[in-house]
Parts: sequence; C-alpha cells; structure tokens
Amino acid sequence: MKPTSVAKPEEPALIAAPEMKRDWRCVFGLHQYDVYKEIDIKDPRGIPVVKVIVLRCRHCGCIRSERIVINDTHYYSN
Repeated sequence: MKPTSVAKPEEPALIAAPEMKRDWRCVFGLHQYDVYKEIDIKDPRGIPVVKVIVLRCRHCGCIRSERIVINDTHYYSN
C-alpha cells in the first residue's frame, strides 16, 4: 500500500508583490489619502464656521482629518 501524499500549505513568497511596495510607504507614514467625507460645522445662528475634511488612505485605511476655518470674523466684532 502506497502512502498517500499530504497537501502542504503554501509557503509565503519571499519576494514582495508590487502591491506590497505601496504598503511599505504606509509603514513609514507616507500614505496616499483620498477624501472620504466633508463636514460643515455651523454655529447656532446657522453660519458655517469650520469645514472638516476626513481623509482615508487607499491602501491601509488610515484615517486623518483636517479642520479649515471658513468664517471667524463675525466673532471678533462687537
């Protein structure tokens, strides 16, 4: 009776695929961000004051936000 061959699990490739080079950028903090969402923040009077832009990396999914002040001059007037 012949011994049956047991299927071996595939070993990972030693050479990184081209997609992995982009992921190495993410390891070092060099993400490629896309705009995920834009949010307007308004004061109680309904005037837009701040715009928040949510960014997401297209490779690893890292999320970052940027706040842009749109209109703050009306707060300084008496």
